[in-house]
Amino acid sequence: MDQEQATTKAPTPKETSTFSKLMNVFVAPGEVFESIKVGPKRSGLWAIPCLLAIVISIIFIFVVFSDPAIQSQMREMTEKQMESRIAQQNLSPEQAEAARQQATSMMAGPTWKVFGIIGAIVYTIATLLVVSLVLILVSKIAFKTSVSYGKAAEIVGPSFMTNFVLGSIVSMLTILAMGSIHATPGLGLAISQFDPENKMHVLLSSVNIFTIWYLVVLSIGLGKVANVKTGKAAIWIFGVWVVWTLLTTFVLTFLRFG
Repeated sequence: MDQEQATTKAPTPKETSTFSKLMNVFVAPGEVFESIKVGPKRSGLWAIPCLLAIVISIIFIFVVFSDPAIQSQMREMTEKQMESRIAQQNLSPEQAEAARQQATSMMAGPTWKVFGIIGAIVYTIATLLVVSLVLILVSKIAFKTSVSYGKAAEIVGPSFMTNFVLGSIVSMLTILAMGSIHATPGLGLAISQFDPENKMHVLLSSVNIFTIWYLVVLSIGLGKVANVKTGKAAIWIFGVWVVWTLLTTFVLTFLRFG
């Protein structure tokens, strides 16, 4: 009696809605990115998280920076930065006083909120574009595979849901609860007296649990789409993040305080 040879095929991931993919990235990112890898392009996968991140950033600015304790901290930081710049530029007493008054008026009025909103919009869109480009370069240079810009954006977009959406909400709550602009959910909470001029303090505050989650999800997404192991993708993703964090910490600290 002849036996039939059974051929096994890899199961095709079940196609789900954009909303389902964005929600499932919290619990089953591997399945989400496997579906994205073989599925059609969906602009909603990057446009919706980007829009959500911008909306939450605007809410964050209005809610957090309307708190009296946070306003006081921001004034102290601004005054400290201003005094540092005055000392560096050797301004005359009249010029120094004019600079102080300008900084005070900006903090008292709505101008800084407007700049904050514009900054949040630019930062969110720039992050989407730049991180997508980084994924393309990593896949090409390290893995010798080609990932289109559209697919790279479909990796970054859902990953935004962890850090830029949920992470921003949690950060807003911890900052308000603890009355400190530096009270984000990470190693910065272990610092009793946070000093923004201390580079080690700034570095520790960069190690945020939601940032780590975001990097892990990015690694899973890149691994799936580029056909490499997640661990291999993670080495590159975390490596780029470490270099970027060190660079921005030292450069920004120097620019702000000299």
